[in-house]
Amino acid sequence: MQFLMQKRQFAKELEISSSTVNSFINDGLPILKPTHEVTLIDLKEAEQWLSQQTNPKRRKLRGVVTKLIMSKSYKK
Repeated sequence: MQFLMQKRQFAKELEISSSTVNSFINDGLPILKPTHEVTLIDLKEAEQWLSQQTNPKRRKLRGVVTKLIMSKSYKK
């Protein structure tokens, strides 16, 4: 099951800026680009990517993503 979120919403949920998300993408965060204007982030892939980061601030965000996945799982 995929848990997709638009880039802007991902930034809002993690309480980080869009430029920080862009930095994550430039550093290898997996994304889906169904159109030129839309950037989607799979929360499971983001969780895995964040867990592999050496920067403690980035690694800490993994817990936020895990909570998002859990909350979306309960809604289905």
